[in-house]
Amino acid sequence: MKAGANGLVVRAWLPWLVFGCGITAMVAALVLGLSSASLACFRLEETDEISINEGRAEPILKAIARYQQDHNGQFPGQLQVLVPGYIDEVPVSFGGSHFEYWPSDIDGYLLCFDLITRRNHSCCYLQGHNTWDCSPGAE
Repeated sequence: MKAGANGLVVRAWLPWLVFGCGITAMVAALVLGLSSASLACFRLEETDEISINEGRAEPILKAIARYQQDHNGQFPGQLQVLVPGYIDEVPVSFGGSHFEYWPSDIDGYLLCFDLITRRNHSCCYLQGHNTWDCSPGAE
């Protein structure tokens, strides 16, 4: 039996389901046109998720810095103020959530995202310290 134009044999996917890759991985591979031999099951690691989200936040950080230069050191009240003059759109995190943003006159601002690999855990960029903090209770 063929699974589609890409010539995948349904029997080749049975081990994926039996050995824990599940339907989601199988469907994703079918949509991408990958064979079962070319795609291994993977589990998103927390460090990978953090790196991905820090990369997605980079355009926001640059846009805030440009806004701050143009507005006598003031931070935008909300991220949407940056659109479209400083950024085309505000990116979302890997999990599809909006980045949370809290400006402060005392210590810069916080830009945070929730981790999907660890429930009830966030990472925040601390502008006043120019660093990311992913320790428990970061926000």
